[in-house]
Amino acid sequence: MFRLLMFVAGLLANQLTFADRYTGPIIDAMAQYSKGIPVDSVIKNYQLAGVTAALMYPGPGIKEFTSIVTKSDGLIVPLDTSKAYSKPENQFLEISSIQNAVGLGEVIVQHYPMKGDFGFGPYEFKGFTTRLKDHPAVVKGVERKYPIFLHLEVREFPDQYETVMRDLEELLSSYPDISFILVSLGQVDGRTLESLFSKYHNLFVTTGFTTGITKKQQANFKAKGGIVSQNWINMHRNGSWRPEWKGLIERYPDRFLLSFYNVFRPHYEFRMHKLNDFFMRNLGELEYSVANLLACGNAQLLFDLKISCR
Repeated sequence: MFRLLMFVAGLLANQLTFADRYTGPIIDAMAQYSKGIPVDSVIKNYQLAGVTAALMYPGPGIKEFTSIVTKSDGLIVPLDTSKAYSKPENQFLEISSIQNAVGLGEVIVQHYPMKGDFGFGPYEFKGFTTRLKDHPAVVKGVERKYPIFLHLEVREFPDQYETVMRDLEELLSSYPDISFILVSLGQVDGRTLESLFSKYHNLFVTTGFTTGITKKQQANFKAKGGIVSQNWINMHRNGSWRPEWKGLIERYPDRFLLSFYNVFRPHYEFRMHKLNDFFMRNLGELEYSVANLLACGNAQLLFDLKISCR
C-alpha cells in the first residue's frame, strides 16, 4: 500500500511540475547575429525552443543578416545597430538602416574589457566622454523614434556610477516618449531599479545574463585566459526567482522582457535551450498573466509586433 501511495504521489508531483511550467508564446527580446553563424542553425534552434519571434541585430557585417531575416519568414524581427560597420572608429557613430527594423539594438555605453577570440580579435572598450543623451547612436535612434537598447555595466565602473546614473535619469526625462531598455538590467540593483521604475514609465530591462548559468560560463571562459565581466546580477537562487526579484516583477510586470542574449554560435545551439528550460520553469512560478507579459506581451507592445501573445 505504501509503495502504491508513493507511486501515485510521484505521478502527481510530475504532473504538478509539468503544469507549473510556462507554456505560452515566447519572444526573445534581443539577440545579436554574429558573422559566420549558419543561418539555418539559428532558425532551427529558435524553432526547437518554441520561440515565436526573436528581435535581432547584426554585428559587424550585415550581408548575412539580411539573408537570415528573409529566410526566417517572420521569425527574426530586425533591429538596427550601431555595430554594423567593421571599423572600430565607426561602429559607435553610425547606425544601420535595415528594412523593417523596429528598434535600435544594444548601444554600448559601458563594457568591461574583453580578451579572446571573438571572431574580430581582442577588443577593449574605453568608454565615452559625452553625456548619454548626446551619444551619437542614441541621438539617431531618438530621431527614428525607436525603442533603444542600452548596454550599461555600472558595477564594473564604480568611479563612473554616479555620472552614468545621473545621465540615465536625464535621458529618461528628456525623451519621455522614447522607450529605453537596459540589457541585463544594466547591472543595476533591484532597489535602484524600483526607484527608477516609479519615476520613469519609459524604462525597461531584459533578463539576459541574469542567471547562474551565464555566470558559470563566464567563469569557464575566464579560466581559459579570457577576461570578461563577472558582475552580472543573478535574479535566481537554487533554480527559482530570488524573492526580492520575484516581488519586483510582480509590482512592475510591464517592465521586464525575456531575452536569452544570444551572440555566438554556441549560444544558439546549446546555451539557449538550457536557458529556455530554466526560464520556462521560473516563469511557471508567476501568475500566468505576469509570466505572459514578461515572455511575450511586453515586447509585442513595445515594438508593435504583429504577433499574438495569447
